[in-house]
Amino acid sequence: MIPHLQEREKPLEPLGFTAQEAEWITLVCLHSGIFMRDQVAFYLKKGDRFTGRRFVQTLIETKVSGRSVAAEELKDGRLICRIFGKQIYRALDLSNVRHRRDASIEVTRRRLLSLDFVLDHPDLAWLPTEQDKVSCFYQLGIEPDLLPRRIYDGRANGLIHYFPIKMPLAVEQDRAIFVYIDPGMSTRSELDSWGTAHRELWNKLRKTGRRVEVVAVTWEQKYLDRAQRVLQSWGAGNTAEAE
Repeated sequence: MIPHLQEREKPLEPLGFTAQEAEWITLVCLHSGIFMRDQVAFYLKKGDRFTGRRFVQTLIETKVSGRSVAAEELKDGRLICRIFGKQIYRALDLSNVRHRRDASIEVTRRRLLSLDFVLDHPDLAWLPTEQDKVSCFYQLGIEPDLLPRRIYDGRANGLIHYFPIKMPLAVEQDRAIFVYIDPGMSTRSELDSWGTAHRELWNKLRKTGRRVEVVAVTWEQKYLDRAQRVLQSWGAGNTAEAE
C-alpha cells in the first residue's frame, strides 16, 4: 500500500481492475499519465521484464468504455504506456488533469522522471495534484499569493493555475521536499527561475519550523554538475541526482 494515495484507487476496482492494478493506475494518473515497463517491474518488486510485460498486457486488455491503456514502442526498443481512458480519470476525480493527453518530448521526460522519483520514495507525503498542494499550504497558514502561479489569458479568461510546472512535492511534519526535474532540454536559467518562483514559499515554510529540501533530478548524468552548482549556490541541504 502506498500511503499518499489514501485509498484513492478504490473507485477503480468496480471497473474491473484488481487492487494492485488499481493502485498502479492511480499512482500513474496522479503523477505522470505515462509509464515504462521497467517502472512496472520496479513497482512489483521484480526485476524481470516478463513480469512487467505480462502486467502491462493485462492492463491493455482490460476494457473500460473502450481501450484505456495504450502502448508504444520507442526507437530503442523500450515500451512507453499511456493511460488515457476518460472513465478512469473521472472515477479518480482527475477529469481536469492533463496527464491523459499527448505531450512534447520535454514534458514526457519530465513526467517519467517524476514517476521514477515517487517510486523511489513511496512513503513520502506527496501532494500530487494542484488542489492537494494549495489545500496543504492553506492549512499551514500560507496564502495562495505566496505560491508559484501562472495566469492564463485568452479563452482561459484570467484563470490562475498554481504550481504550473507539475513536479513532485511532499510536505511532512518537519520538512518539505521540492523536486525539480531537468529533462535534458532546459537551461540553467529555467532552474533559477523555478527557484525564484518558490523563494517566498520556502522562506514561509522555514518560519513554520520545517526544513526545506530541494532535489534536482536530471535526465542524463552530464546535466548533473550544472544542477549541483545551482543548488549549492542556493544553500546547504540541497541535492542533485541523475536517473
